[in-house]
Amino acid sequence: MSFSNTFIVCEYTPDLKTGVMKLVLPATAACKEKDEEHCDIKINGWRKRKTGPAHPLALVRCLVHKVLSIVYPPGFVPYARKKIDLSDQPSSLSWAAYEADRKNLWPKVSTKLSGVRWTQQVHIMRMLTMFGLNVNEGVRVKIGYILGTPSTLSLSSHLTLCAEPCRRATFGAALVAIFNEIPKTSDLFTKLLECGQIVGLWGRHVLWRHS
Repeated sequence: MSFSNTFIVCEYTPDLKTGVMKLVLPATAACKEKDEEHCDIKINGWRKRKTGPAHPLALVRCLVHKVLSIVYPPGFVPYARKKIDLSDQPSSLSWAAYEADRKNLWPKVSTKLSGVRWTQQVHIMRMLTMFGLNVNEGVRVKIGYILGTPSTLSLSSHLTLCAEPCRRATFGAALVAIFNEIPKTSDLFTKLLECGQIVGLWGRHVLWRHS
């Protein structure tokens, strides 16, 4: 049995007696996208995380396809230390951009109020990639269509980044301008997942929903 190249996203719920987060398997669960075979999913174990979700993640196995998959809560993807959303919170990947937009550039050495410069740069570049601002125009237009952002904004942000490379404040301002334009719909995380897959930040995913 090997690990699947598809990761799964599903809500965890707290146990009423212990408060421990647990995974309830939905009635219909597939181990990969657009699977034509009926999957037989079982919980195989639990994996502790040093970063990211504050609770262990379920490791599930499909008895039909002989693969293992890790189930992530909404907001998280494989190897992510921060949530993939657009909130101005320290727990979010986008916080680095908000901080840079406020001209709060993180120092070389971490403090109680901020992270380090390298981390801020990495998080900002990851967001730039997710929105297609440092890739070709065709990808930018496709991502703009998914997110519902004006293509002119994406283009102007892209041109600004080309004119002023490697400046965190400029990058942060470009990202926050896009954050403000994106409709905050209930399926925003699903759209961000699709954008990240398009640009190669993570692989294919399956969303499990409880009916």
